[in-house]
Amino acid sequence: MKVAVVALLSLALGIAVLLLVRSLGDDVPVEVEQVETEAIAVSSEELEVVPEKRMLDFDDMPLSEVVRVLNKDNATQIEFADPEIGEMKITASLRSGNPDGFVRLLEVTMDIRAEHVGESKIVLHQKEGQ
Repeated sequence: MKVAVVALLSLALGIAVLLLVRSLGDDVPVEVEQVETEAIAVSSEELEVVPEKRMLDFDDMPLSEVVRVLNKDNATQIEFADPEIGEMKITASLRSGNPDGFVRLLEVTMDIRAEHVGESKIVLHQKEGQ
């Protein structure tokens, strides 16, 4: 099953925002507030601890491989209740540091239900009756 939803969701969100802005017209009060910012020094050791958030592109890739890549960069680990789920294929662009977003995408577009176990584990199940 191919899923090319991320681009469509982004496009739909962009269109919705554009329509909202157009419908509100010039009646939207705009306030600009100046905020002072402070530079924060970060050591090279701290940079190595924080995983780089990047876009990952998958084309007709088994979910098991996508999950393997995401689990490598995240404290939240994704597991399969049934290994057959890992054989499902997906085509998507995903942010590496957003396992919860990935799981929500699967719940909306595929026959998958997520079970959050504690704070750092998500188990993927096949939806009942599938």
